[in-house]
Amino acid sequence: MKTKNLGVLVIIQARFRSIRLPGKIMMILDNKPLIQHTIERAKQAINVDKVMIATSTNKADDTIEELCKNINVKCFRGSENDVLIRFIGAAKKYNPKLIVRICGDEPLLDTKILEEAVEKHKALNVDYSTTVGSVPKGLDVEIINYKVLKRLDKEAHSTADREHVTKYILDNPDKFKIHKFDFGKKFARPDIVLTVDTKEDFDFVRKVYHIDKNASAERIIDLVDSKAVIRKPMILIRADGSKKKGMGDLVSCMNIVEFLQEKYECIFVSKEYEEGISFIKTKGYDILPLPLDITSEKEIKIIKEFSNNRNIKYAIIELVPHNPDYVKKLSEFLKIMLIDFRGDIDVLVDILLCWDILAEDFRYNISKDALKLLGPKYVPLGKNILQYIKEKQNNELKNITVVFGGSDPYDLSFIFLEIAKKIQDQYNFTFIIGPGFKIKNSFIEKSKNFKVKFSPKNIYKDFSESDLVISGGGLTSFELSCLGVPFIGISKISWEINRLKKMESLGICNFVNANKDLENNIISLLKELENVKIREKMAENGQKLVDGKGASRIAEAIISKWKND
Repeated sequence: MKTKNLGVLVIIQARFRSIRLPGKIMMILDNKPLIQHTIERAKQAINVDKVMIATSTNKADDTIEELCKNINVKCFRGSENDVLIRFIGAAKKYNPKLIVRICGDEPLLDTKILEEAVEKHKALNVDYSTTVGSVPKGLDVEIINYKVLKRLDKEAHSTADREHVTKYILDNPDKFKIHKFDFGKKFARPDIVLTVDTKEDFDFVRKVYHIDKNASAERIIDLVDSKAVIRKPMILIRADGSKKKGMGDLVSCMNIVEFLQEKYECIFVSKEYEEGISFIKTKGYDILPLPLDITSEKEIKIIKEFSNNRNIKYAIIELVPHNPDYVKKLSEFLKIMLIDFRGDIDVLVDILLCWDILAEDFRYNISKDALKLLGPKYVPLGKNILQYIKEKQNNELKNITVVFGGSDPYDLSFIFLEIAKKIQDQYNFTFIIGPGFKIKNSFIEKSKNFKVKFSPKNIYKDFSESDLVISGGGLTSFELSCLGVPFIGISKISWEINRLKKMESLGICNFVNANKDLENNIISLLKELENVKIREKMAENGQKLVDGKGASRIAEAIISKWKND
């Protein structure tokens, strides 16, 4: 087929399998998929020669190709992760002078901004231009000369550069003629987000659309400023998850957020540990990523700038150990709920939360009007946990679940696997591996004779169906207590050991030191726990400690404390 020579080709980047909000581009707005709105608005631009979609060859994206056929729009399918080569492949047939890159989750795209950006790019004779930062997010376009795009294919080699298409240009301003548009102060509104990355984003976009389906950027800004459309106030959640740190901080914060969503939007601020970032996105939350080597000073600066841009007043911080100076500096521009587990800290906060079993023993020096939420009454468990309370213990001890948190930082699963192999004729073992468990394939290979579940969708149900659980001393120990599931606690972490010893003293669990004759101690305990009366008493004591309503209590306290701000 003969190559065409277009002037301006708009390529809309899209895929169905969005991590945070799967299928978002096919969500229906006024009887049309979101991406169809983006396409139709782009096609209205008078100085655009053609609009097309560039999606991946993944089968999940068949639905995008089908839509394109139905509305008579060209669809190119290429690499899922190498988006740069996908763009080059999409443009090859048309040999355009300019390519306009637009994301498929921009249903309120302003055609006039697109037109003006194209004309300015031509007049300036630059390699690349972008509206990012000069208009509300979700109205952005990027323009790149096709010959420059092909040049990138030769120079940009990192995974990130290939995935994000224009990142290499922005990272190397000395190599390219770059222009960043300035449409004036009125349009530079980072507080207005019109992309659809979360359910909250979609709800906001829908509100705008139903007031004015043809709203321009200026009209949208006026609607926001007049409060004709408003978003819920936002809370920053500062917590990390990693192999070494575990995933409990993220999970406990998410459990609190579940009860806040009617009143607040929440965005996680987390360091770029691969397992933590992936977990947050998989759960559907927006995220502000921080470099792993970032200094406290730089982190505070980034958070302050982001908070100012988005009009954010509140933050929940769960970082262990805490840096009081860091918390103090954040409290100068944010109202803070601090989650702590160690005590001996002097901080300026609005709310202090310590849901540890040892909370009453800790010392805190906080302001007189700060709200204290202390003890297991405030353990933040998931919203649906009460549906899976174990009503009755089986007479026979047979089904045993083994889980050491979301990351198993000391690889206790491998250690216990060797014990399980010696007694597998007596018990049925199921191993649960969390999202931060880095050596999943190695474990699966070594555990061929056992059932292994990776990040089960309903871990409460799995626990409730177990006769006994072998676990660490993190959030899981409280989940099991609430569910009425007897457990043996094993840990190498000092604060978890102290917690498990306290639980043992209350008759809730049995604690076993991971460093002292683990195998013999476990086998001996399992024999004891074959007595159903002992397991029944453990379950009863656990439910006395944790009633499963802690996250709701925390949310009520937050809403009450911050309601008048």
